[in-house]
Amino acid sequence: MSIYCEYLNSVEDGFDQHFSQRGYKKEEPVTVSSQIDPSVDLVGSKISALKRYVLNENIPSEGLYLIQDCFRTRGMKELKTVSPSKFGSCFRTMGTLTNPDVEKVVFDTFDYLVNGIGIKPRDLLIKINADDRDLLVATSSVAGNIRRQENAIDTHYQHRYGLDDQGIYGRDFNIAVRKQKTDEFVTVGTVVLMERNKRKIGVDMGLGNLSLAMCNFGKDNTLTVSRMADVFPIDSVEKQRFADSLVGLALMQKEQVHKLSSHSDRASKNLRWKYNKYEEAVVYWKSQFGLSDEQVLEYMKRYIELEFKNNNYKSEATWLKK
Repeated sequence: MSIYCEYLNSVEDGFDQHFSQRGYKKEEPVTVSSQIDPSVDLVGSKISALKRYVLNENIPSEGLYLIQDCFRTRGMKELKTVSPSKFGSCFRTMGTLTNPDVEKVVFDTFDYLVNGIGIKPRDLLIKINADDRDLLVATSSVAGNIRRQENAIDTHYQHRYGLDDQGIYGRDFNIAVRKQKTDEFVTVGTVVLMERNKRKIGVDMGLGNLSLAMCNFGKDNTLTVSRMADVFPIDSVEKQRFADSLVGLALMQKEQVHKLSSHSDRASKNLRWKYNKYEEAVVYWKSQFGLSDEQVLEYMKRYIELEFKNNNYKSEATWLKK
């Protein structure tokens, strides 16, 4: 099996097994273009699929866990550039949503990181705000060799969910992992204590599969450790941008975004516009690398097979239909 796919499978399958064995209830993921969250065009975090539990304050007592595909388009304007970046457009979030027992979530999460996937405690770091005394106390359950960095620059004091009108915010701390063979700690996850008008209503924990892989392999960009990196070597910024374009296009194409009408509702128009941007980037890099349509389509097909274990996807050269 391919090296990156094998590692990512072990991380994701291990998360599934770990939280299932601890009694959490598994929530099924949604497609990134599902429109389940009207505040975003594409699902960008796992909370989109779980917001109904938060809004109705009916989180199951045993807690929920979810492994959700996510799509962030922040770097879309950079797709045809050679500007260095750390993150690609697509990733998979592994996380939980529970009632407000932060200490249990902290213990279960670090148990997964240390005993589930073998990260040494000395290679873990908690970035936390010293003003959050309750979160500081909750993290004491994993004291050991895990270090703490208080008032870190990139530690958010207030976590926003797009639910301001409902009075819902969060206070969080970040989990970082040492990048292999370096002294650099990279943030791979967040634990958020959710509050509604200052009343504690839940705990939202999330870990990024590609961020964990980036630390494990000592790389500087998530595309270089993605399943696409098992399709072809991603050893330059140009190939990172090409890979990002391919991954985004393949995922949206698998979900039939290209078949949405660009003349219908606002959401469909926005999705088609985003699809076109990734398509344009694929065509640009295809030309730069002198690749045929057949080669590009094979890359997309092989990626979907590895990422989703889906042999039914038929990649389409939609750029030829314009």
